[in-house]
Amino acid sequence: MRIALIGPAHPDKGGGARHTTELAHRLAAAGHDVVIESWRAQYPRRLYPGRQTVDVAEGEPYPCTHRRLAWYRPDGWLVAGRRLAAADLVAFALLTPLQVPPYLAILVGLGRKPSRPRTAVIAHNVLPHERRPGDVALTKILLSHVDTVITHSAGQAAQARDLAPGATVLTARIPPHLPVPARGDDSPEPPETGGTHPPGPPLRLLFFGIVRPYKGLDVLLRALAGAPAHVTLTVAGEFWGGTEQTEKLIADLDLRDRVTLCPGYVPGTAIPALFAAADAFVMPYREATASQNALLARTVCR
Repeated sequence: MRIALIGPAHPDKGGGARHTTELAHRLAAAGHDVVIESWRAQYPRRLYPGRQTVDVAEGEPYPCTHRRLAWYRPDGWLVAGRRLAAADLVAFALLTPLQVPPYLAILVGLGRKPSRPRTAVIAHNVLPHERRPGDVALTKILLSHVDTVITHSAGQAAQARDLAPGATVLTARIPPHLPVPARGDDSPEPPETGGTHPPGPPLRLLFFGIVRPYKGLDVLLRALAGAPAHVTLTVAGEFWGGTEQTEKLIADLDLRDRVTLCPGYVPGTAIPALFAAADAFVMPYREATASQNALLARTVCR
């Protein structure tokens, strides 16, 4: 089959980019002709305040990746659709409703049914954890205009069916797509860390990944304030909107001596040592859909 995957890929950072890239590799290994249509500019900076790209690949980049899409070039969205009209399948990686307008334009460029390619949405999150006005309406339109919606949990599948009752919705267990060095990279292998921490104090907790309200860091900090003094916490990852509110909460809870903030994107090569230094990985999420962090912790520290 001729398959086009539309979504983030290296040098875009994060699990969505890794998933698109790994999916392309696996489909190509299965004998399909695969191309990735990716972004040279995915979001306006005011809507995504963090770092959007990485300098070092966290896995092997897929060779047939084109970075021609830009949020500020609607004409390019239509051109992409026309360019991909000869494909057998076009799959859109949906991480945020901000991607819906470009995806709808690409669908227009693909042509009308029944002559256009089959289409699918891979819904990493059917709806965002923190919603803006219009998110539900945009997502509903997109899911209603593709042939298949692929989700990663029964709960997400139910949400997709509620939004688009006529859609074909599938549930596929999300495979590992972990941030490991690219093949051929000289970076060291993750160390074997299992059993390296003897029981007893101090107890070192780790919160890892982008810090957003739905991740529940504030819940964890309040719980930490009621825990024994030998329990400490390291927070490593990008802070959505800065660290000021978190720093204030830490001060209000008198946790300055027990919490270490390490703001900024954590490259894949730094993850093994970060997890090895912790006794427990904590995920106090208010809501979760398909996070790879629990699998990451088990894999790195096995």
